[in-house]
Amino acid sequence: MRVRRQISLTLGAVLGMQLLTSFAAIGLLSRMGPAIEQILEINGESIAAVDEMLLVLAEAEGGPVGSFGRARYEQALDRVDAAIDTPNERPAIERLRVDSPDALEGERAARVRVLAALERVGKGNVAAMQAQDADAKALGVAGAWAAAALGLVGLALGVAARRRIARDIEVPLAEIDAALNASRGGDPHRRAGTRADRPLELARIAQGVNDLLDRRQPEATRRALRIATGDRGVLLHLLDRDPHPIVVVDTSGALLAANQAANELLSEEDAQRTRAALLNVPAGGRPDGWTLEKVGNVWLCSRTS
Repeated sequence: MRVRRQISLTLGAVLGMQLLTSFAAIGLLSRMGPAIEQILEINGESIAAVDEMLLVLAEAEGGPVGSFGRARYEQALDRVDAAIDTPNERPAIERLRVDSPDALEGERAARVRVLAALERVGKGNVAAMQAQDADAKALGVAGAWAAAALGLVGLALGVAARRRIARDIEVPLAEIDAALNASRGGDPHRRAGTRADRPLELARIAQGVNDLLDRRQPEATRRALRIATGDRGVLLHLLDRDPHPIVVVDTSGALLAANQAANELLSEEDAQRTRAALLNVPAGGRPDGWTLEKVGNVWLCSRTS
């Protein structure tokens, strides 16, 4: 994959998640507004109308209500009737329709029934507002958790994108820089990685840098490498002539060479302990059944049993 396409896809995924989070927050806010508006519009209007009816009755001081007061009362009663949003409030409205004419005339019993009906309507409005408020709060909590979840997904996506960019772009560039610095410092062997799974442009740049470093490599160094390669071939040939397992270990514990018999032995499932013991030879390890001989800076380990 090319660098431009990889960066575009990575950043596009992060920006897409951010847009999704933003739209989710906008959707939540757009739903919260109508829910709160409904509480104020329906129940607020009904409560105001109930207060108006109580005020008309209170102004009459137990006597008949005048024509102006009757008009106010009837308009308020119509507003209460229009604002009904639950069937439970209908009996109280019907009671108001029946008893209001007598109550406006000053009849005490009818006025008591009207006041009781208005109380039920008021309590019903308060209960409805509380229920709608609970629904709005639940909507807000659900939206907050949804936004938090999207935020966490966006964070995880951002971390994954950061790791991918570091793996596919920063690491190859760091290897190229390290190879160039090593060449300037006198190390003729350091090269940049050219793995096939890396972006195409960076793989080409790394290969180009390696080619330039190969051309700058002194002839003596290239000759030494050819000799070392030939020596290793001769060493492996001589080791394979012995039917017993033979392993060469350097002073740091690294396995330098092994003949075919040793490779087969160390590739067995139960050979992990033997391999660990061989790598520990420079530190004093002594594998059972092996003969150890130090030759220069390496250990020659032969299996005798």
